[in-house]
Amino acid sequence: MDVSAWLRQLGLGEYAAAFTANHIDLATLRQLTADDLRDIGVNSVGHRRRLLEAIAQLDDTASETRTAAKFDTERRPVAVLFADLCGFTALSRDLPDERLHALLGHYLTVADEIVTRHGGTVDKHIGDAVMALFGAPVAHDDDVLRALHAAAELRDRMPDLSRALGHDLSMHAGLAVGEVIVGASGGGYTAIGESVNLAARLTDLAPAGEIFVSEHVQRALAGHAQFEARGRHAVKGFAEPVDIWRLAGLTHRDPASSLTPFVGRRAELAQIAALLDNCAGTGSGGTVYVRGEPGIGKSRLGREVCALAMRQAIACHVCHVLDFGAGHERDPVRRLADSLLELLADSAPDTRLAAVRALMAAEPIDARIQPFLHELAEAPLTPSLRSLIDASDETSRRRGRDEALALLVRRELSRAPMLLLVEDLHWADASLVDALLRLAPIAIDQPLILVLTSRPENERLYEALRSQPAGAPLVTIDLGPLRTQEATAIADYLAGLPDKTRRQCIERAGGNPLFLEQLLRNVTETAGELPLSLRGLVVARVDRLGAADRAALHAAAVLGQRFDPAALLALVGNPAFEVASLLRAGLLRADGRELVFAHALIREAVLRSLLAEVQRALHARAADRFDGRDPILRASHLDRAESPAAADAYRLAAEDRLRRYRPAEALPLVERGLALAAAADSRAALLLLKGDALLDAGRAREALAAYQEAAGRRRSAKPKPCAAGQRCGASDPRRAAGGARRCRVGAGTSGRRRLAGHSDPLPFHARQSFLSARPGRRVPGRAPRRPGSGRALRQH
Repeated sequence: MDVSAWLRQLGLGEYAAAFTANHIDLATLRQLTADDLRDIGVNSVGHRRRLLEAIAQLDDTASETRTAAKFDTERRPVAVLFADLCGFTALSRDLPDERLHALLGHYLTVADEIVTRHGGTVDKHIGDAVMALFGAPVAHDDDVLRALHAAAELRDRMPDLSRALGHDLSMHAGLAVGEVIVGASGGGYTAIGESVNLAARLTDLAPAGEIFVSEHVQRALAGHAQFEARGRHAVKGFAEPVDIWRLAGLTHRDPASSLTPFVGRRAELAQIAALLDNCAGTGSGGTVYVRGEPGIGKSRLGREVCALAMRQAIACHVCHVLDFGAGHERDPVRRLADSLLELLADSAPDTRLAAVRALMAAEPIDARIQPFLHELAEAPLTPSLRSLIDASDETSRRRGRDEALALLVRRELSRAPMLLLVEDLHWADASLVDALLRLAPIAIDQPLILVLTSRPENERLYEALRSQPAGAPLVTIDLGPLRTQEATAIADYLAGLPDKTRRQCIERAGGNPLFLEQLLRNVTETAGELPLSLRGLVVARVDRLGAADRAALHAAAVLGQRFDPAALLALVGNPAFEVASLLRAGLLRADGRELVFAHALIREAVLRSLLAEVQRALHARAADRFDGRDPILRASHLDRAESPAAADAYRLAAEDRLRRYRPAEALPLVERGLALAAAADSRAALLLLKGDALLDAGRAREALAAYQEAAGRRRSAKPKPCAAGQRCGASDPRRAAGGARRCRVGAGTSGRRRLAGHSDPLPFHARQSFLSARPGRRVPGRAPRRPGSGRALRQH
């Protein structure tokens, strides 16, 4: 692990040099104490506490990964990344073996560190390629995004790696996401599935320095990255051509921003509107600090504030802080400077230099700041300007960049009031905090509004703003869950949803608008399967459970959406198991004496993660549990267990329904039994039962057809001794066919008599007598006949 990068992620990058000077690697890091940190130079009590907590989390993460790796083989959505060195064959010819081994080892070490830091797992090294999994053995809510950022960072590191190794190196990568089988294989943890093959093929197709992704990745990350279509390509191992996309750049945008209208938050918006009015009227501004849990609506509120400001002719500039650390393309201070200079992230160096020169020509700029202004704008540096930067220490450089940013802000404020929106400050490092602290005092006497959004964590900037003496007004807004009527307004925006579905989604979301939108988006999809994105969210939650709770949740998914707790205990084989942890996790909820999955999507995702073999075994155990208790559930579980006894189980379940005078319920059971039955005798018995159910339902013509089909199947089978042989004419070949038909029809009736408690076969003439009975007359042991129900048979 790169300890310096880890410190920057924590916002404590100022200690990176001290850690390097004291030779602190990952192994040493885990053993540091508060006294050690003080000796290194971490004098702040708050910083020491934060470091110790982060070190403890490193241990927890490692333990979590080791625990997850012990899980059974399972099916889950995973993002698969292949990253391969280009031109390795040529290098192997030009370099001595030892030199080649050292170069490859350096590349693989860097790749492994990047993958691990982004939350992935290195599956294996295949020559000069790295195969990494994101979403297994431990899933996160954003595994596909993590994989893409890891690939982009590895590509961006190649120039530095080339200089360090003295060779011009490049890489190409392929990224695919889909359902795979993960688990122990060949002595290690690995993934098997179509997505693995596709990621490898995409890598082969990608030119040097490029990252190719599958269509599923492009759709999932359309709001977070820019992609260029590269058309459909024939790919080895795939029957149909595959759509391929090239990564063109990274962005940070809420993909659900346009899904639903803005609802609620009127009081919060009114607070900010008052501050904007004051800014426009008095020429002084302030800071708005918006806090809330992930997905609660911070970004959406910020977007509405920007729209409100622009209606008042207040210019808006927006930047985002990413959780993967600052880099060339992701540094929020640089992106904010681009916005102020009207530049794009991919603006050419000449364009950047022209923007800086235009600024310097419009007003005099202190020569001391000029080199840092060029550096902040990423404009080309002259030798003299570069020498000035090289002569400065890191503290001076940071201060110079902060002053250059403040200069750009003041220049814009001289033209019009301004609103700066900085999102996700919980990921901010120390340099961004310092830059914003330098900007905040400007709002005292200038028309500047700072809107900052953050989770309730890593609040160094907030505490610093509160402690500033005589600072600009600070408005703090803590966002809570949406009210039920507000969540209902979001659900009502999507037409065609049943009331029950909307209520389930609203209840499950718990007032979190982003989660509600994800649920609603899933409901409106036409595809039958649960989207990978939502399955990933569920799998991430399940991964946080203990082994016993995971096994119980798997058993619960097999039992169905609603089930008896006693059945769950029988399946897990532990009468002492407590479901309280699953209830606390919000995966199950109690409904009277039964347990219910908190949402059907959770059960679907959990069930989908189980291998077919595991599902069959659990269904077989469930069938044993319901034997003698519920014939329909027993048949259903035997069916899903792919048991040969399932067809007869459906026959018994249908007979149970007919015994209770419910032919409409018996018919689908008979039909399913017929779909499974292979033996002629089994199919004939089910067809006779089908005729009886149809006859009871008043569908006489269809009943006759079922009886005739049953007779035909019996004729095609080997003849058996017949109790009514004389009556059937079995001894006379010329009468055998007609007699067989009468016997089979009679057998259908005898089956019904057995249901009513009779055991003797009912002769055919008795059947005819029954069919000739006056409509509406009830025969003992029989369901009432509807008028005319037997007419077709009599006429026939």
